[in-house]
Amino acid sequence: MSDLSNEDIVARELCMLKVRCNNVNRHELLDIANVFRADVVDLATNSIILQVVGDEDKINGLVKMCEPYGIRELSRTGRIAMVRGTKTTTVHEPEPEKIARMHSTQGRRVEGVDLPFSSD
Repeated sequence: MSDLSNEDIVARELCMLKVRCNNVNRHELLDIANVFRADVVDLATNSIILQVVGDEDKINGLVKMCEPYGIRELSRTGRIAMVRGTKTTTVHEPEPEKIARMHSTQGRRVEGVDLPFSSD
């Protein structure tokens, strides 16, 4: 993790939300999704799952617009960011052995390639 508070960054958040819907209001929810450029990732008889990427205000706006329909479930990643331009946020240190073992055994690391890492 890097402190980017004094950097010029591009930041985004991912949100998935499941909203109650029916035949009467489904088109209204699809219109709302379109305004926020949200993707429909699942559509069922009584619910719709929307996925949206954006800043906190955009996501809060979509959530607020969907509240009257009934939010059944909501999941947000929190903000992620990268520094603009050629500067990177890469940690230029060897990965600790314990973390490397975990990545190797859990299939989260490409074998034979030395990639930068980020750890909690």
